[in-house]
Amino acid sequence: MAAMSPAQLVKSWEDAYLAQCQTARVGRLFKGTIHNLNGVVQAFSMQSELFAMMFAKADSLLGEALETVYDENGRDKITQVRELLQKRHKTLEQVEEKILLSQEILKNNEDISQISGEDCSVSLNSLVSNVVNFFHSHMFFKHKVKKNLSMGVDLVLGEKAFAVGVVLANLVENSIQAMEQCPDREACFALRSYGRDDRVIVEVEDNGIGVPEHICESLYLEFVSATSGHQGLGLYQVKKLLTEMGGDITLTARANPTLFTISLPANLEKA
Repeated sequence: MAAMSPAQLVKSWEDAYLAQCQTARVGRLFKGTIHNLNGVVQAFSMQSELFAMMFAKADSLLGEALETVYDENGRDKITQVRELLQKRHKTLEQVEEKILLSQEILKNNEDISQISGEDCSVSLNSLVSNVVNFFHSHMFFKHKVKKNLSMGVDLVLGEKAFAVGVVLANLVENSIQAMEQCPDREACFALRSYGRDDRVIVEVEDNGIGVPEHICESLYLEFVSATSGHQGLGLYQVKKLLTEMGGDITLTARANPTLFTISLPANLEKA
């Protein structure tokens, strides 16, 4: 990477500062949004329970009606209504599954947004699930990426949960951007964890465009990016956060596939 002039360096820092301020504003808005959505989802949950009770009662009453109606046409009408309600009940079960998923996502985000000390019990596995679900709002990632999550070991993150979340979100977002640049191949993404001695290893892998060889040595410096128009602060922040918590990150393979390997202390909660 060519050295920046003083004017370029100042401009880059200004852009980075403004982006950081915007991120902070979004974070505050996000926390308030979580609180409001919790109330909405809770209302949906209560209504779905009432509907389920209603469907069960209606089905029971229609069953009793069939035993007292002997007219063939009347029995046929009751049967049709009963079958229609049973189909709607099946649909309601799918809605209830989505409500439970929404509650889980909101709970995970609320846990992270309220981190204030070592009593936080957010785990690595729940954080990974939350980050991946968060990126399901990205239509390419949700519908066109084959995802493989293999979490072989869990880890209580304590007050480091927010930092680990930032690390994972950066790497997942980088993978999505890299895979989007290869529209002619099936996009594949993998996230794995396993234990090694007194460390927890997390691997983030994708079959995207890869990391250009000429920036590999400067990959974790400020303002270095493989993607035009990006500020190049993501991996710099990732490296800094991991170093502060006694972890590390390595570009294990730069292409076919691209593989980043994170190493965390097994006692991260107490580190």
